[in-house]
Amino acid sequence: MKIINVHKYYYQKAGAERYVFDVAKLLQEHGHEVIPFAMHHSQNEQTPWSRYFVSNIDFLHPSFFEKMCIPFRMIYSLEAKRKFKALVRAVKPDIVHIHNIYHHISPSILDVCREYDIPVVQTIHDYKMICSNYMLFANGKINEDCKKGRCWRDVLNKSVKHSYIKSILAVLEMYIHHAWLNIYEKNIRMFVMPSQFSLEKFAEFGVPKEKMIHLPYPISACHPEQSEEFRCYQKKALGFFGPPAGGCPQNDTPRILAYGRLSEEKGFDVLIRAMKHIPAHLDIIGDGSMRKHLEACIQKEGVQKKVTLHGFLPRKYIFDYIKRSACVVVPSLWYEILPYTILESYALGKTVIVSNIGGMKELIEPVNPAYLFTVGDSFDCTRAITQALMNPEVCITSGEKGKMLIKELCNPQTHIQKLLDIYKSLLVKRVAPLDSIPKRA
Repeated sequence: MKIINVHKYYYQKAGAERYVFDVAKLLQEHGHEVIPFAMHHSQNEQTPWSRYFVSNIDFLHPSFFEKMCIPFRMIYSLEAKRKFKALVRAVKPDIVHIHNIYHHISPSILDVCREYDIPVVQTIHDYKMICSNYMLFANGKINEDCKKGRCWRDVLNKSVKHSYIKSILAVLEMYIHHAWLNIYEKNIRMFVMPSQFSLEKFAEFGVPKEKMIHLPYPISACHPEQSEEFRCYQKKALGFFGPPAGGCPQNDTPRILAYGRLSEEKGFDVLIRAMKHIPAHLDIIGDGSMRKHLEACIQKEGVQKKVTLHGFLPRKYIFDYIKRSACVVVPSLWYEILPYTILESYALGKTVIVSNIGGMKELIEPVNPAYLFTVGDSFDCTRAITQALMNPEVCITSGEKGKMLIKELCNPQTHIQKLLDIYKSLLVKRVAPLDSIPKRA
């Protein structure tokens, strides 16, 4: 089977890119050909298909010329349509699997798929389909004002980058794509939802349930295995209150880890305030627009000796921090869909403590509901973390349960088989044969 995998970035940037590369590798391991389509970028992985990629455009720091091009690129990119059509004619794909195409590529490529009757599947990594700013979050809190076609409210809230102009442009894009052209809903045969929460939320906003399927991200459980030696290592990380058992070395200060993009919706300031009352040290790994704010928050709360901002670190180093930590905390304020932070921590047998919002609850409730805390509440965050530190055996067992959960829920082989079943079910309904796509001259 030939699959064109479409995503705006072709390098490891965040969770969505992690999935794009992981699923491509799994498909290739099962004997299928995966062809990428993305935007040119200096950090892109090498691929012979890059000659079909669309030109790079910097939405964060655009030049004057790029500012003029952005509205056209967002709404309907003729360049993307032309280059994608050339790729389709060259490859003759069975399936097109899209991810995040908003802004940088635009849905113009979907018209090409309809022209050649190529089934399209989309994995949903955020809320852009139903919200102009991707997150259903604005001005520090959950915001669902855009429900029932009332996207214009996002302009009043300045939901996109706290800017009226950017909000107007994003809202106009929403109305054109969804209310007027209906271009996504009309051309995409199946939406793959990583969490049950995201499926239910999209249904609330009017996406038909029969066009959605719940399929969590794949991830392999990692070493070290849950041996007695590893349990001893866990106890050392926890600081093990009381006499060390089984000869395990005692550690004076347990360490807590939080990592990810330093942005408002991630809620790291909630965790910093909670640290004032927790006998542990917090390591925060990541970078972003909120770094200066978090540095000021550390100073204000007087926890300079208890919190370290490490900045960006490669994933291999993050794994080392996960192993050394008593637990991992995810204090997000928005509807996280299915964060890799939790999956990676569980894969290493580590307990995770999270705010009770979005798709995260699905991963924590079956393991230990006590490790959920009220979103935005630093006192309840303190309670959940302290409970984990004061009950190390329960904390360690919860990490083991978490590892077993993702072995079952996020098994890579199960994921790829279900994805292939989706592809095959759509190919059965295809009208035009592959040979109807003319080869590019």
